[in-house]
Amino acid sequence: MSYFSNRAINRVYIHTAFQSFAEYSGGLFASAYLLKQGISVPVVFLAVAGFVLLRLVFRQSLMPFARAFGLRNALIAGSVLVGLGYVPLALVQGLSMMLWLHLIIGAFGESWYWSSFHAMSATLGDKERRGTQTSAVQMIYALNFIAGPLLGGLLLTLFGPLAAFSVSGLAMLISVIPLLHAPNSRPVATQTLRPEAKRFARRIYMADGFTSAITMIASRLALFLILGESFQSFGSALAFAGLFGAVLGLGLGKLIDRGHGQRSMPFAIGLGGFDVLFRSFGVTNAVFAVAAQAFGAVIGPIYSSAYNARVYNISKTSGDPLQFQIIGEGGWDTGAAAGALVAAFLTWQQVAWPWIICLGLVGTGSALLILNRSYHISEPSLRL
Repeated sequence: MSYFSNRAINRVYIHTAFQSFAEYSGGLFASAYLLKQGISVPVVFLAVAGFVLLRLVFRQSLMPFARAFGLRNALIAGSVLVGLGYVPLALVQGLSMMLWLHLIIGAFGESWYWSSFHAMSATLGDKERRGTQTSAVQMIYALNFIAGPLLGGLLLTLFGPLAAFSVSGLAMLISVIPLLHAPNSRPVATQTLRPEAKRFARRIYMADGFTSAITMIASRLALFLILGESFQSFGSALAFAGLFGAVLGLGLGKLIDRGHGQRSMPFAIGLGGFDVLFRSFGVTNAVFAVAAQAFGAVIGPIYSSAYNARVYNISKTSGDPLQFQIIGEGGWDTGAAAGALVAAFLTWQQVAWPWIICLGLVGTGSALLILNRSYHISEPSLRL
């Protein structure tokens, strides 16, 4: 099967299974948990902004480490730090020292993790099967979006934050095992990132980061509040939504690999825009809010398969995949910080949730234009 013919990328798949479980059983609850600890909604968004800005700073140390010890080891180190960052999160009580410790350790870990992960995925994956491989990862995410929130909500309700976040941290630590024998390439100083790839990376990731902060986080916080700040209800609602998204990105991945990447991309990104709108006006009551999450779970794998297939292929041929991802993740952090700061200001001004969430259309619209232009440059005969 084309999904599993590349043994090197298979190790990344297995790692992703544990990493996404940790994210969806623990990380998905982080903002809601801070809200439950008495931190106001605007300050939660400020914490998100601070977190991603710390990532922007810490990421500057990644390239020297990767050149000295290898990309795989950088990914392993990032995974361990992300796992350890769950411990102080469980001990947060208001604006305490544990909150700052969580932000610092988690941001350091994620700053290394995501750039290394995307660079390894881009390098080890096959260009001719990129859509299939990225959609397979989205299927893993979608399946864990069912199990993770269910278990996370149950553990938080029955056993408390220390047990719940410790399970997530342990899953993150276990995720490094499949990586131990993965290829360990070392970026060399003679590699040069092409200027157009650098501009593309910064812009596309910035657009995605803005939408993630101002739409995804805001819609989930709104859902948590609508459900009476119940972790179990929140986790069950997200798991119910995940049932709808488990396999729907796979068909699009095959379409991308058959040479229809440009034609499928506007459809996928357009659906992402509809997802933003549905989330915006679905927060008026609990039924609509859960339905909006379910719609998003369907759209998410389709959007991400088209998005990542194009980004990874450009990354692989950029001249320096790791530098491409460092620049890109820096753009993501900048966009996410901007989105979180806007959301903090608007929630402080008590602007209604729908108007805040729908601002994510700025990000999806920008992503559509940027991706479409990248296809026009490489395949001018396929203009829309």
